[in-house]
Amino acid sequence: MSANVRNALPGFLRGQQPGASGVSDAVYLPERRELRVTFKSGRTFAYSDVPQAIYDAYLASPSKGAFFNIAIRGRFQFHELTPFEPATRH
Repeated sequence: MSANVRNALPGFLRGQQPGASGVSDAVYLPERRELRVTFKSGRTFAYSDVPQAIYDAYLASPSKGAFFNIAIRGRFQFHELTPFEPATRH
């Protein structure tokens, strides 16, 4: 992570090492300030009002899952884009 990106983050996000989250992919829509995160489960969520600096730091992070856990999870409003289909019993 570059010094510029690291300095753009709030102090509580610098240097923390939480566990993995199962993040598979993320796409940022700058015109909407929306971050769309797809998890290994296949479920996709849209996180609202995410600053470009947070997405830039995500891209620069050596651990996408760890960064997601400390910088995004629980910090932005979100909604699910993919319908959840509960497992069926046979």
